[in-house]
Amino acid sequence: MSTDLNHTASAVIATPTKARRNGMNLASIAARGSLVMVLIALVVVFALINGSDFFAASTFKLILSTQAAVGVIALAVTIASVTGQVDLSVASVMGGAAGITAMQVADGTSPVIAMAQALTFALVFGLANGFLVTVGRMSSIIATLATG
Repeated sequence: MSTDLNHTASAVIATPTKARRNGMNLASIAARGSLVMVLIALVVVFALINGSDFFAASTFKLILSTQAAVGVIALAVTIASVTGQVDLSVASVMGGAAGITAMQVADGTSPVIAMAQALTFALVFGLANGFLVTVGRMSSIIATLATG
């Protein structure tokens, strides 16, 4: 009888809890919520600094309009991150595409044609990175560091 009790007790101790199997321990909950807490703290600090103007519609419109490009780039990087890859060339390719667009528009080229040239530039670098990682079997960090 005591061996059955000992066996049951050891099985209970050795079996991880359901919360732990799902990765929901206190440390992971704190880590997941820490970015939200930082965001809330930043909102409070800037609201205190700027007063009631911080929550005005014009502020949100300004934030969205100035960060639109960063949001689009972040969505593209998310695709690579979800697949377990890292793309270090994003910022340099974005800068190169912006430079091409600016130079072409300054020279009198139509903005639509300048954007098409910039997209072609970014596409060539993206295809080169994809080729190096998939066909060349290079590490995504090394390939994108080399092309960036």
